[in-house]
Amino acid sequence: MEPFPYNITVSSQTGTILYLPSRDGNASLGWNVTYSQGTSDTGYNHPQGVGVDSHQTTYDGATMQFSWIGTAMFLYGQADGASYTIDVDGDQSSSASVSVPQGGLLGSRTGLIYGNHTLTLTTHGTGQVSFQYAELTIGVGYPGSLVQNRTILAVDSASTNPTPNPYFTYQPGNNHWQIEDAKSQRLPSGVRVPVPLEMFTATVGESVSFTVNQTTAFFLYASFDFDRGQKIVTVTPYSDPSKVRTTAVTDFSNALDFVQILYWEAGLDRDESYNVQIIQVGLTPRGGTPNFRFHTLVTIDGGSPNASGTPGSGIDQPGKHRPSAKLGPGALAGIVISCVAVLMLLGGVVLWVNKRRK
Repeated sequence: MEPFPYNITVSSQTGTILYLPSRDGNASLGWNVTYSQGTSDTGYNHPQGVGVDSHQTTYDGATMQFSWIGTAMFLYGQADGASYTIDVDGDQSSSASVSVPQGGLLGSRTGLIYGNHTLTLTTHGTGQVSFQYAELTIGVGYPGSLVQNRTILAVDSASTNPTPNPYFTYQPGNNHWQIEDAKSQRLPSGVRVPVPLEMFTATVGESVSFTVNQTTAFFLYASFDFDRGQKIVTVTPYSDPSKVRTTAVTDFSNALDFVQILYWEAGLDRDESYNVQIIQVGLTPRGGTPNFRFHTLVTIDGGSPNASGTPGSGIDQPGKHRPSAKLGPGALAGIVISCVAVLMLLGGVVLWVNKRRK
């Protein structure tokens, strides 16, 4: 039985998105990250992005690629007399010399068979293309199941003496992981709100691992900055380690951003247990020693096909697409207030889950 359609939104900064020939640099030579309200000096020795992020390019042949498990995708951004091709599993559609207003629809695919899909956007010519976010229809929940979110913080800050959450394991045993000092994110209004305390290491080869079970999807949030390097994520099902999945991710950004998705998974068997390991493997694009920081894990349990309970709200008409709602104080139920306030900054681009029932 296929799960119910369930909409999520991932921003252009999401670490699982692959940008070529470069993720963030000169827009004429690759992709470049920008923020809707520019950057601001917030006292952390590097300008912080303010507002909504997007990646833009004028490079002929630049590509943006990601994979997901689900049935539909909607790609939003901006185009200025640009030409590009959108390819989903080999099925291509082309747009020539088009202009799309900021936040407009660059392209979409619906009615896909539920399963793994790969999208590739390729630019043609030097007209500017900007990618802001993707709305993806994944699958979460079954008839009668109760969809539940859980938030797990990297650092227990409930007391006056914050301690690492034992839910996460750090390797090697004699490692350099430690708790980062308290930080805050600047909102477009100028107000600064606290971010959950981060765990961090500046040593190549060190890793963090955790186990998820009774989980249909999960999202790991981290801060992005210029001193970040490539990381390798492995997701291993306990029942069959031969089905391990390996993915390269990056949290490099020329603008500091405290709340972005470093890694996410959907389409998990909620009755299986998975070991997730993220290891820091490479130097930064600038050649310096990399940092690895994260602060929040959000899991979603859609229940089993044979579960019984009270279905969640947010039912849509069959086949009708509805853009994900913008983030408000209730977004991602269970997240601490400080993290919700930061997410509100992103206007719904980081992550907002809306159920869309058949």
